[in-house]
Amino acid sequence: MEVCSMSGQLPPTNPIFGRNSIYVVRRRPPTTSYFPSCRLRAGTTSRQENEKSESWEPANRMFVLGMGFVGSFLAQGLKNQEWGVSGSCTSLVKKKKLEEEMGFDVYLFNANEPEPEVLSILNHHTHLIVSIPPLVGTGDPMLQHEEHLKSMLMEGNLKWLCYLSSTSVYGNCGGMWVDEDYPVCPANEKAKARLAAEEGWLKLGHDLGISTQIFRLGGIYGPGRRTKFRFTCAFCSSFLGVENLSFWPTASGVMEPIMDLDLLHFKVDFLANYLYPSAVDTVIKQEPLSELQRMRASRQYTSRVHVADICQALRASICNPSSGRIYNLVDDDPAPRTEVISYAWDLVNRKWSGHTKQTVSPCMPESFRTESISRGEKRVSNARMKKELGVKLLHPSYKSGLKSIIDHMDNPFL
Repeated sequence: MEVCSMSGQLPPTNPIFGRNSIYVVRRRPPTTSYFPSCRLRAGTTSRQENEKSESWEPANRMFVLGMGFVGSFLAQGLKNQEWGVSGSCTSLVKKKKLEEEMGFDVYLFNANEPEPEVLSILNHHTHLIVSIPPLVGTGDPMLQHEEHLKSMLMEGNLKWLCYLSSTSVYGNCGGMWVDEDYPVCPANEKAKARLAAEEGWLKLGHDLGISTQIFRLGGIYGPGRRTKFRFTCAFCSSFLGVENLSFWPTASGVMEPIMDLDLLHFKVDFLANYLYPSAVDTVIKQEPLSELQRMRASRQYTSRVHVADICQALRASICNPSSGRIYNLVDDDPAPRTEVISYAWDLVNRKWSGHTKQTVSPCMPESFRTESISRGEKRVSNARMKKELGVKLLHPSYKSGLKSIIDHMDNPFL
């Protein structure tokens, strides 16, 4: 019987900057397990016990449908525990990265038009995590093929299914604490699609007769939050004197045009690897807030969760399977975003004092903050997750989460 282990210390998955360069060297993904201590199901054997067998195959096999930030972290931890891990993505570039840098078996997969041979791969896995966001107007792309998917999985080995959803399904609750029994009232089409996807996956799991659960996640943060880890263009403009934000300095100092739209639209978080790029831009450049930025900054409460806690909660769910349960996966501190930004700036300035060229106040005008009252807010409770799954958060507050990230970062100013 194999025992899962967990370490509370974060691995050093941080960017390394040369003195005259602004490129990033990606370290290998963490080898530390983020899972709580629990025993795997009977029948699991170790590689050492089967080293004489050329056809060794792990008893537990996870397929991550949509291998993004959370899926990659979870997959690495499971792989370290000798699970078989496979997953899907939608681009050749990402497939190559996941296979070569992280050692996963990855399949190109179009959820809108799934190929039968790819779906058949799911039959060989015992566990499935669905981390594909629904599309407004279409819904969950996989559930558009529900009957075909069900017929494929009915004859397979699947025994555990988990859908990663969002706390956005609760809508606006006037600042009240909400738990899983609170009436859901999604306020926009995207949140409505999330709720419909929850219901669809629960129904599919019920029809298959397997353990199925939904996790409603808050805002996700952690080390290396973005797949392309670089400074934001705004950070270069403010601190490094780069005026033309359409260009990027290479290792040799030559300015080259930014051709990657992902870099433009999903600019990497620097302070704490968590803050939304738009907020980083605004704090550093002190430009007028856009409507979206104003909405984010004015929120009285923001639910968030560290990726390490997501992984340990999912692992606890695997060790304690349930049927049709929904869990809120957030930390204990739904602090406003302005408070988080302020704390992150304090951490950076204390660790690397004297490098910043200007003092930035994350405080927003009172008029922005009061707008959140009319919009309504919510504070999300994680009591059920703690009680039923026995999860003890590694980072119950953004303070410990951000500090752990900053503590493992190399000096980005060198």
